[in-house]
Amino acid sequence: LFTLDHPGVIGKNKDSVEYFYKVIASVIPESREIVNISYVLRNTPANSVVSISPEKLRLALLPLYTYCISRYQNVVLGLGNTELANQLATEEKRLST
Repeated sequence: LFTLDHPGVIGKNKDSVEYFYKVIASVIPESREIVNISYVLRNTPANSVVSISPEKLRLALLPLYTYCISRYQNVVLGLGNTELANQLATEEKRLST
């Protein structure tokens, strides 16, 4: 999502997390913990143990996924790709039910 609002800029993990908190966290606050965990994991050894319940993970990821899908849908629609925009709308609806 950082890249959508910063075309041509290659963002770092820190940039994406800062962007999340400035722009997205107020819209989907339930995803804050998963963003924090993901950032920490990017900076720790691969064999690190993380504990989060599957239900909590689902509750954090679904709103984040649907938000991302919606943003990309708007972008591809703006580029004139209605077929892909419709496919994204279908996927967003599927995840929301």
